[in-house]
Amino acid sequence: MNKPLYGVFLYLIIMSACNFPRHLLLRGRDDSAEKGSEFYKEVVAMKRTQREELAKKLILEGDIPSFLRRFVKIKTFI
Repeated sequence: MNKPLYGVFLYLIIMSACNFPRHLLLRGRDDSAEKGSEFYKEVVAMKRTQREELAKKLILEGDIPSFLRRFVKIKTFI
């Protein structure tokens, strides 16, 4: 790929990343879902791989608190 075309391609990728929704598109959280402290008590004795698999399963099922479903702007500078 030549350099000018590579630059345009890279620019398009970066700019398209800025257009994602500002909230996670997941299923609604069940009202009877366990709280974070209950989850912790359940997984504290598990091995890391077991804990991560359970967390992944719950996340994909939409078991995420509402305050973690929205993205917030983070300003950075160099």
